[in-house]
Amino acid sequence: MNPISTVHFSGYSGYYAGWVQMSQPTITRKALRISTIEGSWASLHFLLTNGAFFTGFALLLGANDFQLGMLAAIPVLAQVFQIPGAYLIEKTGLRKGFVAWFSVISRAMWLPIALIPFFVHSRVVLIFMILYLFSSVAMNIAAAGWVTWMAAIIPASIRGRYFGARNRITGFVSIAGNLAAGFAIDLFHQHGHDTGGYLTLQLVAVIAGFMAFSLILRQPDPGAPPEAVPALATYLFRPLRDPNYRRILVFYLYWVFAVGLASPFFNAHLLKHMHWNFKSIALLGVIASVTMMVVQTYWGRLIDRYGHRPVLMISAIGIMHLPFYYAFCPWGVRWPIYMNTLLAGVFWAGFGLANFNLVIDILPSRNRTMYVAVLAALSGITSFLANALSGWLAEAMDGVRWQFGALTVVNYQVLFVMTGLLRVPALLFLRRIREPDAVTMRVLVQKMFAEFHQRFGWNWRIFPASSKDSGVELPEQD
Repeated sequence: MNPISTVHFSGYSGYYAGWVQMSQPTITRKALRISTIEGSWASLHFLLTNGAFFTGFALLLGANDFQLGMLAAIPVLAQVFQIPGAYLIEKTGLRKGFVAWFSVISRAMWLPIALIPFFVHSRVVLIFMILYLFSSVAMNIAAAGWVTWMAAIIPASIRGRYFGARNRITGFVSIAGNLAAGFAIDLFHQHGHDTGGYLTLQLVAVIAGFMAFSLILRQPDPGAPPEAVPALATYLFRPLRDPNYRRILVFYLYWVFAVGLASPFFNAHLLKHMHWNFKSIALLGVIASVTMMVVQTYWGRLIDRYGHRPVLMISAIGIMHLPFYYAFCPWGVRWPIYMNTLLAGVFWAGFGLANFNLVIDILPSRNRTMYVAVLAALSGITSFLANALSGWLAEAMDGVRWQFGALTVVNYQVLFVMTGLLRVPALLFLRRIREPDAVTMRVLVQKMFAEFHQRFGWNWRIFPASSKDSGVELPEQD
C-alpha cells in the first residue's frame, strides 16, 4: 500500500504535525479499515430506508403516483445543500465535525418517521415528506465533506481497488439485510401488522446510523485547514470555469435526468401490478449484491490500470437497455426481472465505481469540496425535475391500460421505455470528457478479452491486433 502523498501538506507543516509524525501507511490502513466497517453500518441504514421498503412504507401511508415521484425527488433536490455545506467546511476546516454530526442527525430522523402511523392521523404523506426532507438536507450538508475526506486519506493509486473491495464487503451486509428485512416485513404482513413491520425495520436503521456515527468519530482525518474563500457567489461559479469539469457536468446532468424519469416506479410496478411480495423483491437485492461483490474488484482493477472513462463507457452501454426488461415483461413472468437484476449488478457496479473515482481524481485539490458540491447540487436539481416530471406523467397516464397478447402495458411501462431511449444520447456527452492517462474503450475491450484468453485459453479475438494495443490513445478516438 502506497503512502499518502504529503506534497500538498507542505504549506501547513505545523497544522499537520501530528498527522505526518505517524507512519502514513499505518494511518491509511486504519482509515481504510474503519471506513469499511462504517460503510457497512451506513449501507444497512440505507437499504432499510430506501428501495422497496421505502416504496412500501409510502404506499402504506397512502401515497399516490405523483407523491411517489415527489418523494423520490426530495433527496436529490436536497443535494443543493451540499453547496453551503462545502462552503462552511472549507471556511471553518471542521470537515470531520460536519460529516459526523449532520450524518447522524439525518439518520436519526427516521425515528419520528417510524412513528408517523401511530401518532399522525391526517396529512400523513405531507408529514412524511417534511421529515424526509429534513433528513435529506442534513445528509447532503455532510456529503461533500465526506468525499473530500476520502480523497485525502486514500491514495489515488489504490482507490479503484479499495472502493471495489469496500463495496464488496458492504454487499454482504446488503444480502443479509435484504433477506432478513424481506422475510420480516412479509411475516408482519401475514399477521396483519404492517405498521409494526416498518417500525421494526426503521428502528434497526436508526441503530445502524448511530453505529456509523461512532465509527466516523474514530476515523483518522489529516484535517482540512480553514481556507480564505471568496464571496459565496464567486466561490460557487469558480468550478464552472474548468472546461473538463463542464464536460463532466453536462454528461452527468443529462444522465441523471434520463435515469430519473422512471426511477421512482420500478419497485412500485413490482408491488402494485406484478404483485411481488417483499421476500421476492429482497431476492432481487441479493442477486444484485452478489453480482456486485463478484465484479467490484475486477472493475476496480480495470479503473486503476486503464482509466475511469472507458469503464464508464462500457458500463453506460450495458445500463441503457435495462428498463426494457421491465417495460416488456408480462406480469406473470419473472425471469426477465431476474435477468435485469443480474445485468444491473454487473454494469451499475462499474458505473458507480468509475464515476465516483473520476470525480475525485479529475478535480483540483484546492476547493475540491466546492467542485463536488456544485456537481451534486446541479444533478440534484436535475433529478428533482426528472422525478417530479415522472410523477406528473405517471399520474396523468393513470388510466392507460393496453393489451398486446399476454403483455399488459400501464403508465409505468411507458416511462420505462422513455428512460431507456433517453439514455442512449448520453454516450455523446461522455465521449467529450478528457482523461489524459485513460485508454479508449476499444483498447479496454481488447485488454479485457486478452485477459480472458490468457485465463481460459480462448483462441479468438474481438478486434484485430493494433500497434496501439499497449499504448494510451486519445479519448476522442473511440
